[in-house]
Amino acid sequence: MTDAAISRELHIPRRTVSDFHQRLIRRRSAKNLPHPGRPRIISASQDQCIVCTAESDTRIPFTELHNITNMEASVSTVRLRLHEDHMWKWKALKRPQLTEEHAAERLKWARAHQNWGRSRVGNRSTNSRELTERRIENLGHHSTRS
Repeated sequence: MTDAAISRELHIPRRTVSDFHQRLIRRRSAKNLPHPGRPRIISASQDQCIVCTAESDTRIPFTELHNITNMEASVSTVRLRLHEDHMWKWKALKRPQLTEEHAAERLKWARAHQNWGRSRVGNRSTNSRELTERRIENLGHHSTRS
């Protein structure tokens, strides 16, 4: 099968298939070369343990999470692993809790003001147009006086 046929079948650029094929011939292996940089200190299963522990109790700080998971890595490594999974932890105790009553009041206010921005924008655009026309008229008066 040709590179072009493979690229059509897989819906990827022909050049990608050709480059991969050349690399396969040159290296005699489909594996990628090792990445530069320091190797990971903790394994994928340890990463998963950190994430699961963080999800089960969102009120604990990073230091306590580090102690609970009992990892050999630093607290900053624990924080970075959570960031990789798009989890930015904070201590929820420092934030006010939203009660059911507060949520209902906020929803009621939002529904009452749902079109509020649209009507105000229309008025503002009219006012700004009138102001612009007045400024142009005033500029014309100033230029004729000189």
